[in-house]
Amino acid sequence: AWAASPNTWDFATGDDKGTIGLWPDRAMTPRVFNGATAGITHMAFSPAGRFLALADAENQVWLWDLWNERSILKTKRPS
Repeated sequence: AWAASPNTWDFATGDDKGTIGLWPDRAMTPRVFNGATAGITHMAFSPAGRFLALADAENQVWLWDLWNERSILKTKRPS
């Protein structure tokens, strides 16, 4: 999965292992961190680019604060 920030040039990718690659504006290499416990299927930035929402293959939704690199919300979607 991938997402582009609407108001910055930031870009994020998510893979089948739950890893997030965050590409800040004009970066040549991403900041990589574990973002979910299963494969990432959907991603979206907040309008200012500070937060990243993602959904994984186990129906969990995560909200990440990218400025502090920490998860601030995790919930399970109904099947």
